[in-house]
Amino acid sequence: MVYNNAMGTVENFYGTHFPASELHAWTENATWRTPEAAVDVLTPTDYNVHVHTPKRDFELNVHYHQCAYPMRQTENFKPLVILDWQSYMPCAIVTGTMQVTGKVYEIGNGYEVRGYHDKNWGSWPTSKFNWIWSQYNEPAAGFAVTWGAYKVLGLETVGYLFLRFNGTRVKLGTLCFDPFKMDVLEYKTEPTTGYKYASKLSWSTHGGGWKVEGSLVAEPNQVAQNPGGKGLNLIVFEMLSQYTYKLYQNNKLVHESHGFGFNEWSDLVK
Repeated sequence: MVYNNAMGTVENFYGTHFPASELHAWTENATWRTPEAAVDVLTPTDYNVHVHTPKRDFELNVHYHQCAYPMRQTENFKPLVILDWQSYMPCAIVTGTMQVTGKVYEIGNGYEVRGYHDKNWGSWPTSKFNWIWSQYNEPAAGFAVTWGAYKVLGLETVGYLFLRFNGTRVKLGTLCFDPFKMDVLEYKTEPTTGYKYASKLSWSTHGGGWKVEGSLVAEPNQVAQNPGGKGLNLIVFEMLSQYTYKLYQNNKLVHESHGFGFNEWSDLVK
């Protein structure tokens, strides 16, 4: 998925479907390869990503340098939910090149480009609830926040938040028996399909002497509607948003951050 800020457009570049025999993965680290994409782990904090889709003239060659400790969460409530999520790069500096329809773009040449990478696998009943996901990081401060939430039918929002700050690792939210509050400040409707997404959000959670307050506003024309995979039963909106964060420790404000990040909002298929 490529956001063109100058044109105000979003474009998806889909690769080729390959048989499982074409996937080669390593058990020692996150290295894996297919004929059109690869991740090569160089050190515990550095790896290269290569993506090439010749059908659509898209190629990405970038280097990720990790600036905060990885995040991971597992849940096993068989047969309802089996989930394993890991963010190898919750906060990273990215350099390299991207070629889109014949034009080459330099990434991180004289300016900072923030990166993120995660992977999740397992199964959960997406026909019963939608998911909300948010990611923001600030490499210079070693600051990263990733949170997710679920609007379960008949229940309040179930949320969890992972925080990295100057080497500190904190996990807050419902999974830790902490209060988690999320408020939708504005909904928008996708005009061609009628599905809704939250274009303005605020949230907060606290526990163990830490408190996190955040908000986001989705950038106009930077919202992509992803139909999701087979059986997902969700329409997923993927957005570039403007974030504001305040971090407190023992009731003292210790960090404020503003900038762009990514988030997802899903709506159940009608």
